[in-house]
Amino acid sequence: MGCFLYPSPLEDRSYEQIDGLSGYMKAVIGSLYSVHLAAAYDINPFNQLRTIKISDCGVEPTDFSIPRNGERYQCLVNAGRKAAEDYLEQYDYHKLKSM
Repeated sequence: MGCFLYPSPLEDRSYEQIDGLSGYMKAVIGSLYSVHLAAAYDINPFNQLRTIKISDCGVEPTDFSIPRNGERYQCLVNAGRKAAEDYLEQYDYHKLKSM
């Protein structure tokens, strides 16, 4: 089993200004990584069956400074809890084993 953080809608996201080559490289690598993860999930039905799909609530994977009691932290916790409940509700061991 794994977890897949899918991006929230674009209108809910904020983006940093790209300053210089290092900022550009960080943006390119981040984009490539996101596309790679999405493709690995989308093209493999086995991955879809064994993965909990969780909204990232607009939080970047490299944003480690989220306050524990903040709104974005609570959004992530609630999104993870709801996704896990939904996943376990529809989980089918026999379908997964037959793949």
